[in-house]
Amino acid sequence: MSTNADDLPSSNIGDPLVSNLRVATFSIAAFDFIQTIPGEIKFYRRQLAQGRMSLVCFLFIVVRYVSVASLILNGIGFYATSFDQESCSRYRLAAPVTKMFAGLASQGLIFLRTWAISRKSRLVLIILSFLCITTLPMMVIGNVYKREPHVKNGSCIAKQNAGTFNSAPMYYGAMAGFDIIACGIATYYLIDLNANSVMSKFTKKVMQHGMFYAFGTTLCNIIVLLGTSHVKYVEKLGAFLSVAAVSVPGV
Repeated sequence: MSTNADDLPSSNIGDPLVSNLRVATFSIAAFDFIQTIPGEIKFYRRQLAQGRMSLVCFLFIVVRYVSVASLILNGIGFYATSFDQESCSRYRLAAPVTKMFAGLASQGLIFLRTWAISRKSRLVLIILSFLCITTLPMMVIGNVYKREPHVKNGSCIAKQNAGTFNSAPMYYGAMAGFDIIACGIATYYLIDLNANSVMSKFTKKVMQHGMFYAFGTTLCNIIVLLGTSHVKYVEKLGAFLSVAAVSVPGV
C-alpha cells in the first residue's frame, strides 16, 4: 500500500547535514573508484592471460559496479525533483535491491578470501556456508520489508511507516556478523601462517590486503547498524556509507 509524505515521519530530505554527508560519501567513493582503476586493469589483464574469468573476478565486477549503480540510484531518488507517487512506487526499491546484491557479492568475496587463507579448511567452508545461508533471509527482509514510497518535493525514498518493525538493522547486523566471524577466522590463520612462514611474502601481502577490505566493510557495517538502530548522531551517516565502502574491493 502506497503512502504519501504526510503519512510518514519527517524525512531527512532538506537536512543539510544528511545532504552534505551524502555528497562527501559520493565524493570519497568516486575518488577511490578512480584511483583503483589502474589496479583493476592489471587484475583484468591477469584474468585474460589465464584465458578465463575466475569466480573472484566475477564477484569483484559485481561488487564494484553494482555498488556504483546503487549509489547513483540512491542519489537520483534523494535529489530528484520530478517523482510523483506512482513513479516513486515503481522506483523506490531500485537502490535497496542493488545494494543488497552488492552486499551479497561482497560477502562472497570475503568468503573466498577467508577460505583461501584457511588453506581451504573443510571446517571453515562449512562455517562460512552456514553463515551465508542463515544471513540471506535477514539481508532480503532488511532491504525490502514494507518499504513504502515516500515522495517529498519530487524526491523519492523507500521508507517504513511509523510503528512498522524496523528491519534495516537485520541487513547490517547480518553483514557485520558475517564479516566479524570471517575476519576473526582469517586473522587466526594469518597469524598462524606468519608464525610458521609456510607462504611467500608476496602471497601473504596479497591476502592481508584483501582482508583490509573485509575489515573496512565490517567497520562501516557496524557504524551503519548503529545508525539504523537510531543511535543518536550515528544514524545521520546513512546506509550509503556502507555501500561506498563496499564499492572499492581490494584486488
